[in-house]
Amino acid sequence: MPRPRVISLVLAALVAALAGCTPKIGDDCTNSLDCSQTGDRLCDSTQPGGYCTLFGCEPDKCPEGDGVCVAFSAELDPACGTADDAIWGRFGRTFCMAGCDDNSDCRDGYECARPSERAARVIDFEPIAERICVVKIPPPPVSVEIPQICLPSEAPAPPPAWVPTGAGGAGGAGGAGGAGGAGGAGGAGGAGGAGGAGGAGGAGGAGGAGGAGGAGGGP
Repeated sequence: MPRPRVISLVLAALVAALAGCTPKIGDDCTNSLDCSQTGDRLCDSTQPGGYCTLFGCEPDKCPEGDGVCVAFSAELDPACGTADDAIWGRFGRTFCMAGCDDNSDCRDGYECARPSERAARVIDFEPIAERICVVKIPPPPVSVEIPQICLPSEAPAPPPAWVPTGAGGAGGAGGAGGAGGAGGAGGAGGAGGAGGAGGAGGAGGAGGAGGAGGAGGGP
């Protein structure tokens, strides 16, 4: 076999081996070089164990056959639910996510879920999968004890009957006596009587005895 032919086969085998080892969307990583040497994949180190992805993807623009372009926090109004808002919310972000059919297609610590379960949606026109590998959310703990707030309220017990235990109180003091009435005013003295006028002397009779003098008037 000619040497150039051997070299070509070796190079083809090496390229195939390298292609088989190329990290895929959703693989674990520590930094972006673990995901791609050419910069077409980045490492989201905020995910458990890292997550190879592509930030700001556009519909059908994830690496060919590798990943689904998903928009997170894209709802303009939560009241619209899964309806197409036509305009995305200003906090919406897109990422290439690993597609899957069931949990076995995802890494440990991740699960295969519908985007709608994580406030997200697939924006590819021709998606390679309808589900994506996302961080597994543990189910809430099951409590067998019913919270107190769920139980009917109980009426408080009536207060106990009052039983006197102290000594009797002292009697009240008697009322004060009334004051005596004031004495009446004395009557005014009577006015003295006026003295009588003296009588006129009688004319002397001819030859007769002289008349007696009149008596003096009273005082």
